Amino acid sequence: MIEMNPQNKNKLVLHYDMTLACNLRCSYCFKLPELDNKKLFNEEVYNDTLNAVVNFKNKNPNIDITFDLIGGDSFMVIDKAIHFMDTLEKNNIKSVCFTNFSFDKNSQNQEILKINNYMNSHELFLLNVSWHQFGNQDWIKENLLILDKSVVVLFVLSDNNIDFVFECTQWLKQNTKHNYVFEYIRDSFDTKEFESFENEKFKIISQNSLNSTMSDKINLLDNIQYDAAESKQMDFVNIAKNFHTICELSQLRIDYNGNIHSTCGYHFEGGNVKNGIPPLKNVYCNSSCICGTYNYKKIGKER
Repeated sequence: MIEMNPQNKNKLVLHYDMTLACNLRCSYCFKLPELDNKKLFNEEVYNDTLNAVVNFKNKNPNIDITFDLIGGDSFMVIDKAIHFMDTLEKNNIKSVCFTNFSFDKNSQNQEILKINNYMNSHELFLLNVSWHQFGNQDWIKENLLILDKSVVVLFVLSDNNIDFVFECTQWLKQNTKHNYVFEYIRDSFDTKEFESFENEKFKIISQNSLNSTMSDKINLLDNIQYDAAESKQMDFVNIAKNFHTICELSQLRIDYNGNIHSTCGYHFEGGNVKNGIPPLKNVYCNSSCICGTYNYKKIGKER
């Protein structure tokens, strides 16, 4: 068997839907059916999640944990998010806070100023700004200019929004030091929405992105590197359909109610977070799996 993505071995990424409230309703959002501004915050699950991840880290000090605060939009509960990330850092756990950044910098809650101050005094923290055409473009640009430290901006790409993404990435390059990455808009884990690899604007977007330089984002198969475009062309997302695959299931989602699931196509029920974080587990992907290419896996013979 050959290895795929050995750089991700013994790494655990936890995604937490701290809130299901969001200030946008992007048509391609995979969370769109679940979004509900009445479900702003679940105190019990919040406390259970903090306790569970700290206990897991204490029992598994050699596992590299990254904790993603997603949602909804985590800036809808910015004070809770900052407290959560602060607790994680005290336990040597990295955190990534996701937001669409479509917030008025002069709002009463002052989300942008709070996160900027937090970034300047905390190292185990990354801000990931998802830039969507559905957001307030003036607010997003103003907020990106406020930040003292560079951040990673995420774009979701389809054949229909290349012009928008191109213009935004050019603005970033000309006006900020922020880096950006992109991923493809997906429908049920499929990537058929993007086929424009020969588009000149896509080539510029790709060349100037972090996708081709970040070692933890590059797919490695048999010691050969594949960037985002090459991975798409190699159909790595469907690798379990084409090859017998053993996967280290290391990307888990904690939903708003505390239930734990995988983030890829593998059907995995990890119980509720009140009972703790389940251990890293090797699973055999069946032919119906749509693999997350971020997991470490061993690839066998063709099906």
